[in-house]
Amino acid sequence: SIDEKLERLRTAKKSVSEIQQNVHNIKYPIMHRNIQPEWQGKQKDDFTKQWETFSSDYTSFQTEMNTFYDAVCD
Repeated sequence: SIDEKLERLRTAKKSVSEIQQNVHNIKYPIMHRNIQPEWQGKQKDDFTKQWETFSSDYTSFQTEMNTFYDAVCD
């Protein structure tokens, strides 16, 4: 029914918003920090961990967007 579809859309929208915020929280420090002069050791390890988290969150974001798109098209 239409109410069920609206509820799925609300849930998808909330989930997408949360993922977008998580992506922003990870991406912002990476993009606005000059770490090249010290590109070794702990900073490199931290970047690698942040990048892996970002990649995972971005994949989740894309999955949620696909779900949202499918819900809209239904």
